[in-house]
Amino acid sequence: MIVFSCMKYTSLRTKKGVIELEITIDDNRISHIKLTGDFFIYPEEALEKFEQSLIGTTPNKVELDRVISKFYTDNKISSPGITQEDWVNVIIKAVTS
Repeated sequence: MIVFSCMKYTSLRTKKGVIELEITIDDNRISHIKLTGDFFIYPEEALEKFEQSLIGTTPNKVELDRVISKFYTDNKISSPGITQEDWVNVIIKAVTS
């Protein structure tokens, strides 16, 4: 059995800030993710929980849309100038580069 593991770094400029991403994919699932940059997310303690919610997710648009939308709804997230689609785009950018 071959296990694929790859760490990637990327960034994405959005309407109101830059998202910087460090991500590791193991066997086609997110095993590590770190989001930094000059953006705001409320409640402030939500960023670490957001990263944890993405662990184990298959990094494709449909699955990411589902997980991120659920996280935003369940946790009443506000991220001024950063859309849910921006998060999807930065992850897809990292795993396809």
